[in-house]
Amino acid sequence: MSAAPLLRPDRKSRQSAEAFIRANTKLLEPPLVPEISLHLAEESLPIWQKTEEQLGEMNVPPPYWAFAWAGGQALARFILDRPQLVAKKRVLDLGAGCGLSAIAAMTAGARSVLAADIDAMALAAIGLNAAANRVSVTTTGDDLLGAPKVSADVILVGDLFYERALADRVLAFLETGAGGAGALVLIGDPQRNYFPKGRFELVGEYCVPVTRDLEDAEIKKTSVWRYPGLKTGRPRTARPRSDSLELIKNRSGGSAMQFAGLNLFAIVLAAVIGFMFGWLWYGVLFSKQWMAAAGKSEADTKRQGGPSPVPFVISFVALLVMAWVLAGVIGHLGPGEVTLRNGVISAACLWLGFVATTLAVNHAFQGAKPALTLIDGGHWLGVLLLQGAVIGLLGA
Repeated sequence: MSAAPLLRPDRKSRQSAEAFIRANTKLLEPPLVPEISLHLAEESLPIWQKTEEQLGEMNVPPPYWAFAWAGGQALARFILDRPQLVAKKRVLDLGAGCGLSAIAAMTAGARSVLAADIDAMALAAIGLNAAANRVSVTTTGDDLLGAPKVSADVILVGDLFYERALADRVLAFLETGAGGAGALVLIGDPQRNYFPKGRFELVGEYCVPVTRDLEDAEIKKTSVWRYPGLKTGRPRTARPRSDSLELIKNRSGGSAMQFAGLNLFAIVLAAVIGFMFGWLWYGVLFSKQWMAAAGKSEADTKRQGGPSPVPFVISFVALLVMAWVLAGVIGHLGPGEVTLRNGVISAACLWLGFVATTLAVNHAFQGAKPALTLIDGGHWLGVLLLQGAVIGLLGA
């Protein structure tokens, strides 16, 4: 988020701006993006007053670069959880402010990032913040909203719809295609006063912890949106995309979603991988140990004419149901939260709370050997972790 220039390069040196930022901010981690550290102000009024003193002016706009705004935090979180959206691509961060979204893009593997902001203090802050996170971000003080054409694969717009004039310029920039044909445009915004409702496609939602010094609540519900492209005179219909930007159904029922934000392929694949893991676990790794713990022998199997196919069919159907239910659990974490990490954590918690406890109780009453409980419990832990990983990855 940024506004009118606070400091121009010909008035104060970059070194002076950096020294001012270091002296009046602290390296802090935004609540929604704790893996990134930024030079941020702890309170709004003191840094505002000191900025006026630094510039020798009164009634200057707020130092937007000194805060991690809700839209920028949501956008950064969305990118870090979906690195494939920016990996090896050229990224443009408009109105970059503190540079949070730009740094997130570089951290996620972008080929290059250009952070644009007309405030020279913001440019100095971006440089310091990028260095603090050991990434390289190119900055420009040019007003790119007035540029005829900008070359980028991905364009990030974080929290820029707070003033009418600025909001109109940002929307005009997007609608005229100045960002380049085919560019992916992602917008992070808590729907401030001049947010153009109905113009973007919703792809994620977050509850962002913020400060009451700046916002009207301690938790700001913030969304990530995708700009659908140039208008063609007809309303666009939501449909599944191959770039993993799942559309989520909003309260008006305007957008389509797949089950729990996932596709059926992820569920079937999770079941297949779980089945293969079972073969590896019982057929290769612990075949003899399991038979001994279960009181069985190879001779018993041969006398029965070999293994029956029925248990294998039941097993695969059960794995399909397990993957389907696990997808529902992970999907209930909310839009934007279906990730590899959350998938694995959810699976581990379900195993600990339901599978491990059920096995322990049943085997205890059955008088089963502890080795059988360990082998069976390890199998289901592996199955659930693999299914959670697959669903988290393909649902992201």
